[in-house]
Amino acid sequence: MLRTSVAMFVLLAAMGAAHAGPGNQSVVTQENASNVADINQDLSLWGSQSNVSQIGASNLAIVLQVDDGSAVGDVAANVSTITQSGDGNDASVSQSSAGAADSDAAANISRIEQVGADAMATAIQSGAGADSLIIQSGTEQTAWVSQSGAGQTISTVEQDGESGIATVLQADSGPGAMLLSDIQQDGEMQIADVTQFGDAAQSAVVQDGQDSYASVTQDSLGGGMLNSLVMQVGAGHTAFLSQTGAEAFSNIEQTGDGQVANVVQTGGASGILSSVVVQSDSGQTATVSQAGDGPATSTVTQSGGLMVAEVSQDGEDLLSDVLQGAGEDNFADVAQAGQGKTSFVTQEGYGHLAFVTQVSGTPSVSTVIQSGVGNSVTVSQ
Repeated sequence: MLRTSVAMFVLLAAMGAAHAGPGNQSVVTQENASNVADINQDLSLWGSQSNVSQIGASNLAIVLQVDDGSAVGDVAANVSTITQSGDGNDASVSQSSAGAADSDAAANISRIEQVGADAMATAIQSGAGADSLIIQSGTEQTAWVSQSGAGQTISTVEQDGESGIATVLQADSGPGAMLLSDIQQDGEMQIADVTQFGDAAQSAVVQDGQDSYASVTQDSLGGGMLNSLVMQVGAGHTAFLSQTGAEAFSNIEQTGDGQVANVVQTGGASGILSSVVVQSDSGQTATVSQAGDGPATSTVTQSGGLMVAEVSQDGEDLLSDVLQGAGEDNFADVAQAGQGKTSFVTQEGYGHLAFVTQVSGTPSVSTVIQSGVGNSVTVSQ
């Protein structure tokens, strides 16, 4: 077993711990099995840079960077790069910066790339702006990211095949800053969980095939715009989304097999709520609930299979469009409450049933079109 522990003044490559001065730099390259790199960089006023490269089985890399200054110009305060190639990889990065949020650069930048089976990666960042990239290729990936502080925060996780799982938590304490999360997972037992708390947030989860599951929670803390896209392609599917903010936009698209989608949106005064769920053939279920003081728009389009769609809206200028195409069991329930309500339901073949209830306030407009077999409509205004 080869173990490298680095705690910097200018550059120390040795066992033990020492306090480090400004402008810490560390480069570690390891080959063969059971590599361990433990990097500790702290007390810098100009940031720290660490680069770890490991080739071989059972690699472990741990990087700790603590900066008492701030990002200078377009140079990040803390930068960590870990590259691991081989089976049994494990990488952990912890970065903290006390700098202000008015710099052109993120206070913390972390890059982790793992190639091989049994990969695990953790990135924890706190300070004025954070940027994390985790790339995992192979079986049984896991990734966990935690980011907090003022300034723009970016997280990207890319996983290639097998067991998946990626969890991102972002919290922003500064006004006007953006939280950005992008997760892409390829095949087998994907799971993705994103939680964002900040003035404005954007999330995209794209999962390709097998057991799926995605849960996104966004909260602008009464501030700006929230934006979410979840797209899952084949097999198990399930997507929950919950958004709370002045304005919220959600787009969930799931194609063939188990789909379920549950969207909840809560808006502020005069803010816009918009939800689109598009699910294609198989199990399908979509439940959308929107509540706010401003306009709300919901579109659910399900095509074939055991469709169900329930939409509930509360606010002003409400629009619901449920279209369940082709045929099978069908069912749609739309309930709207507030001023200015419009509902279309269009169902095609087989089971049918559609209840639309529009409560108080004027005007109320409802159009239901059903085609062959079961049929049944109840509209109450």
